[in-house]
Amino acid sequence: MRKTKFILLVIVFFSMIHNSVFSQNCTGNQVTISLQNFVIPSGNNAIEFDVYVKNTGTTILKLGSFAGNIVYNANLLPAGATGSFSVITQPSETGNFPNFNNLSINHSALSRYLRWNHVTMSEALAVNLPPNVDMKFARFRFTSSISFLPNTLLSLNFVSNLTSAFTGLNVYCNSNPIHTFIRLSLGNLVQISTQVYICNASSSITTLGLKLFVEGYVNGESQMISGKSNQGVSYVDDITVELKDASTLQTVASATSKLYTDGFATFNFPTTVNGNYYLAVKGSNSIQTFSSSVVTVTPNAPLVYDFTTNATKAFGSNTKQISSGVWAFISGDNNNDGNIDNADYSVWESDANEFASGTFITDLNGDGNVDNADYSIWETNSNNFVSLLSPTP
Repeated sequence: MRKTKFILLVIVFFSMIHNSVFSQNCTGNQVTISLQNFVIPSGNNAIEFDVYVKNTGTTILKLGSFAGNIVYNANLLPAGATGSFSVITQPSETGNFPNFNNLSINHSALSRYLRWNHVTMSEALAVNLPPNVDMKFARFRFTSSISFLPNTLLSLNFVSNLTSAFTGLNVYCNSNPIHTFIRLSLGNLVQISTQVYICNASSSITTLGLKLFVEGYVNGESQMISGKSNQGVSYVDDITVELKDASTLQTVASATSKLYTDGFATFNFPTTVNGNYYLAVKGSNSIQTFSSSVVTVTPNAPLVYDFTTNATKAFGSNTKQISSGVWAFISGDNNNDGNIDNADYSVWESDANEFASGTFITDLNGDGNVDNADYSIWETNSNNFVSLLSPTP
């Protein structure tokens, strides 16, 4: 009986979403959401931030509710720590959303999400979203029982992946009393590129924070699956970055770190490294990718480079667009020779003929099996003659 009730509830829930999405003609109902004004209070065990909402479409909109789901990276909750999520400034206290009181909030350390919600209000009580006005919605705080590790990269991302709930808004337009549900996955709710914050810089190391996606592992707009899950760990891949001298392209320093499912990896270099360098980044089965231009590495000055926001962030635009406004490293270089070709096919074929399962570099989509799904990724990129593109000394 309980199972029957659950199934009925699921059917009702998805029926409600279906009816909301198609309940009215709301052309141009685009809204942008962003995280702003990050602050880490003294003690380095908490992070505060504002959430902003902006009507960037062409239709008059009224906000009826806002359900937010943010996934944070592993650095935000050190091993052995517990975390708590709270509202510092309720929407009604910002002066912008007078009828929005007492957000319902939740935190899951297992899924690394921070979540809030509010009961949808009627069209009469909804709040106007005037075009092109950035409106502060609320301010939040996340607190860890243990201070953040020195010189680490902290990140938070809105997500719409159903496996980790949703980010969405209920809006009214054109004086229609029936709300429309908009969400990131529908393309009419847009997230401003991820905000990052590097905390508590050490005097003995220089930190480089990278954000990148690997094509085959991408599962959703801003998440990847764990290519290492068969080893009982939750990260995607081991990524190596080399600092290449801007004039000679000789490797001056290199470091290896874990790439997490949100696309972030943090690398530490000795403070003796000082100058202008290209970043050359390599994973286990993706084409080595260079930064499009040199970056300046200064001792003790944290640096962040994001490959995901545009093809032009990679030298020769040698990445692949995987969704609107998101680019990823290209998968299929199984033998790490800088070309996706028949030599990589031979490596895949050998593993596929053995029905290989577990963690293999030929498992291009990270599902734990070497099979035709991985072959399809290789074939597409091989047919496009994908190879390493690098600057010349």
